[in-house]
Amino acid sequence: MFKKIISKPQFNLKPVANVFLKPQPLLTKQQPIRNYCCNHTHSHIIPKAQTSQISQIINNSNRTFKTKVSVKKRCADCYFVRRKGVLKVYCKKFPRHKQRQG
Repeated sequence: MFKKIISKPQFNLKPVANVFLKPQPLLTKQQPIRNYCCNHTHSHIIPKAQTSQISQIINNSNRTFKTKVSVKKRCADCYFVRRKGVLKVYCKKFPRHKQRQG
């Protein structure tokens, strides 16, 4: 009575250097996210309690100095200060310009 219908596989296989690649399954929130450029597995799921602690640490922290062999002014607002024999560069406009000679 009824004809049995045989369906083709759902995957579109593409030849790449004589190797067939299958599409990867979709990831759920429970699975760790895999970075395909390296062989490490990273889980990017952080509980809410930890995120609030992390944001408090980030907000309370000051920018640290970049240690360089030769320090230079990066903009017009940068200025030099010598303290305890160490030459430092400070910047009020861009705190990321802070450097120390070391």
